[in-house]
Amino acid sequence: MKRKLHLMCVSLAVLAMAQIAAADITVTWAGLGSDGVGYGYKNGADYYNNWAVELIFTPNGLPNYQDNVPFRSFCLEWQETLFPEGSTFNGVISDRAMYGGVGPQGDPISSQTAWLYQDYVKNGLRGATEAEKNVYAASLQEAIWAFEEELPYGDLENNSGWKFAYTDTFIAEANAAVQNGFTGLGNVRVLQLYYSEGGGRAHDILVMVPAPGAAALALAGLGMVGRFRRRAAI
Repeated sequence: MKRKLHLMCVSLAVLAMAQIAAADITVTWAGLGSDGVGYGYKNGADYYNNWAVELIFTPNGLPNYQDNVPFRSFCLEWQETLFPEGSTFNGVISDRAMYGGVGPQGDPISSQTAWLYQDYVKNGLRGATEAEKNVYAASLQEAIWAFEEELPYGDLENNSGWKFAYTDTFIAEANAAVQNGFTGLGNVRVLQLYYSEGGGRAHDILVMVPAPGAAALALAGLGMVGRFRRRAAI
């Protein structure tokens, strides 16, 4: 009986892990409307590549986010598009973008990009006035594209191509954060988006995930309960 209890606890832990891993994540692109800020090109209700702007999504099943409460993000791949407005996409959490990556393994995001998005989630657009919001958002998006080596103009060594006023500031702040000890990605991850019909690639955006290991520790504790009870009975 004690052995059965141990096996049942371990089985429950494995099942719970599988359910977490297989959890369905969807996001609906809520569009931009009056809330989306930034600059770029638009054709009707579609988001086209090289539009430097905040993107607004409504999540469902996305860890760390409340269902149906919109959140804001930025894109990682300069050449990706979103259309039409109101579309729902399936999501996969990863540490890398897949569209323009270095082969089938994808393109891991940089620590600088992770720091920029973490700072954005914490501080928003830095208290920008209404008049400044567009250029702040566009500059932040452009800095992310620069660190991900997505821009068709300029580079980190020769920044004559930057279009927006605060891009250099964001780049300098992110580089300083890394030089001062920020490493890895923190709780920032990529949400790879796929069209719900057909499964084709759609987009790669930034999200915040829960503190790593919390769920695994809880499940490990569940398995250990059975193990300790079995050892006590021996």
